[in-house]
Amino acid sequence: MALATGLYATHTFVPPTPGPIAAAGNLGLESNLGLVIAAGIPIAAVAAIAGMLWAKRFAHTDPDVHDTPQHTDDQWQDWEALKASYGRLPGPMAAFAPIIVPILLICIGTLARLPTAPVGDGAVMDILSLLGQPLTALLIGLLLSCTLLKSDDRIAEFSERISEGILAAAPILLITGAGGAFGAVLSASPLGDYLGNTLSTLGIGILMPFIVSAGLKSAQGSSTVALVTTSALVAPCWTR
Repeated sequence: MALATGLYATHTFVPPTPGPIAAAGNLGLESNLGLVIAAGIPIAAVAAIAGMLWAKRFAHTDPDVHDTPQHTDDQWQDWEALKASYGRLPGPMAAFAPIIVPILLICIGTLARLPTAPVGDGAVMDILSLLGQPLTALLIGLLLSCTLLKSDDRIAEFSERISEGILAAAPILLITGAGGAFGAVLSASPLGDYLGNTLSTLGIGILMPFIVSAGLKSAQGSSTVALVTTSALVAPCWTR
């Protein structure tokens, strides 16, 4: 339960997952994703801690060892064969670099674009800003992940991994695209301003986006669509 809560919290609060990035774009924060990450991490941590406390409070039953599936000799041999076929496993730095490096680049790019210009306003700032763009940072992460390919035919393995990734990411891309299109329609039409202004007069303050997104999440099931749609609704209030 604690792990599920932590994963879900980071999925909805911390870029570079699709929902927070799209929501940041609707609110005009696409150039400050590092700040969005810095704000999202403590909120996600609070949610994860709440899930852990809930699990400790209510999960008092011990698992039934008789119902626990046991690993057979064949399964153990398959695991050993898999490790042997892969060869030497990568170290921790190489394994985590495709995830950590893009996040660090996004944060550094945000710091470079601060109004105080900590790195100046010359070529260094331009380079760091370019590297801190989400697409650039994630592309660098992809290139780092390619160094983990260990088969003799790396091109074939790369093609296979890309195919698997497309199959896994296709629903997310479709949902994000549909939510983004819906949010763009709301932003471009008077309906977006009307809904945003109406919701801002309800007197619920900062809780309004959370209530709206919770309602949308419950209605259609997608956290990404709820994030994108809610951010489009509150954008008129945000830009005032």
